[in-house]
Amino acid sequence: MATTIGLSTSSAVTSNEGATLLPGFGRPVNYVPKKVDLDYVGDLFPNALSAADIENGRAARSMITLRETSMLQFMNSVTDKPDWHRKVKDDEIAKKWKEEALASTADFTETMAKHCIQELRHLASLVPPNPSPSTPQPPIVVYNGDVIKSDHALSPAFQSRLQTAVRAFEASIPERLRDWHPGSDGKVWDLVHPSLFPLVYGKTRVLEGGERTTLEDCVERSGQGREVPVPESEDIVEVREEQRWYICKATPFSAKFQWLPCDVDISGTKAKITSYINNLHSAKEEPLYALIEELVDASIPLWDATLTGLRTPPPHRIVYEGTEYDPDPASWPDEAGPQMDEGEDEDDYWDRRQEWIEATRVLVMPEPTLPFVPPKEVEESKRVDLRKNYGERGLQVIVKLANIQLTPGEKSKYEGGSWHVEGQLNEHIVATSLYYYDSENITPSTLAFRQQVDANEPMYYEQGCHL
Repeated sequence: MATTIGLSTSSAVTSNEGATLLPGFGRPVNYVPKKVDLDYVGDLFPNALSAADIENGRAARSMITLRETSMLQFMNSVTDKPDWHRKVKDDEIAKKWKEEALASTADFTETMAKHCIQELRHLASLVPPNPSPSTPQPPIVVYNGDVIKSDHALSPAFQSRLQTAVRAFEASIPERLRDWHPGSDGKVWDLVHPSLFPLVYGKTRVLEGGERTTLEDCVERSGQGREVPVPESEDIVEVREEQRWYICKATPFSAKFQWLPCDVDISGTKAKITSYINNLHSAKEEPLYALIEELVDASIPLWDATLTGLRTPPPHRIVYEGTEYDPDPASWPDEAGPQMDEGEDEDDYWDRRQEWIEATRVLVMPEPTLPFVPPKEVEESKRVDLRKNYGERGLQVIVKLANIQLTPGEKSKYEGGSWHVEGQLNEHIVATSLYYYDSENITPSTLAFRQQVDANEPMYYEQGCHL
């Protein structure tokens, strides 16, 4: 059972004339705020669905080696262990973990293992001696600063309260009204999903004059307002002014619908949901609203960390700028190695010599440097602080609740979801938080992530220098 919340950067403003201005209502769907606009806070965060971000490299991360990926996987497995931050300081336990890493793959070296243990000990030094809500354990970077995890962001007591509230919510939904996720073979029950009754262009109504619904009046005001117009064709392509030229390409904007977020006030010490969560009755499910507010509160510092990683990527553990061989017979004098036979065709000889070079040379595999040096602190000006930057405006959050329900027999195995990026460009989702609040009688499961990389990143190698 899981809760997913997506952080969106789009929000409504009111013009000087009192008109409601929203992407798709008073503004084109593909609207991007500029510095002169009332709703400008800063440049949009990169989005994997944005053709403009892909075009200018904002959506891509720098490539890392397979060896560094193996190091990240090892450190992720260690930080999944209970009390890892204490155990890693024990030389005998650290030695055992290092041996497990060396045995896990043929391409895990002693230097890589030492670097990982040193980095893990550095991370352990950042954990307070007695973690508490005021001095919590810092989140763990799983992958390149973009994927963050925490086992301590929410307490076991919160988990128990959420389980109780969700069970009550489940019991209130008749069998005939249960929504099973398309393509899941009746295994994934969408308790709350934004695709159920989303905003539909040409049908859904929006309040005019800058009016907003609240949790108290959202039901009684149903049906009020003016229909959202169907977007014009030129409003569903991505147009951005970039470095004096325009990028204009077809992108995943929908002209039919978009998910509806709820507004979250973060001006105080606690997050407060101020508008309806799509498909969650504001009065009947008030306990769930309060719990989701706690979940948003816990997610904000994690979102800060993951979005900071997008702006200021961490340094590579293994720096690799080009191929190197030792021995490298290509650099040897012509007298070394095979010689041309009498009467041999010259092309045949050079083909034979190249085969000898490739069979003789040994690729120097890159290694991390020792000792491990902690990365520099990110400059304050480059840190993302959602409460500081959006405290007066608030956040918009899209909520999902889902159960994976397996039964003995034909539905005893879940194959996993499909690869996807959350939402469309209509929603402007910039970060996602997943909380798994219950699991029972299942085999170990994992989350998997993909990442766009910069295929044009400079990498020196001569022709034929590949494995």
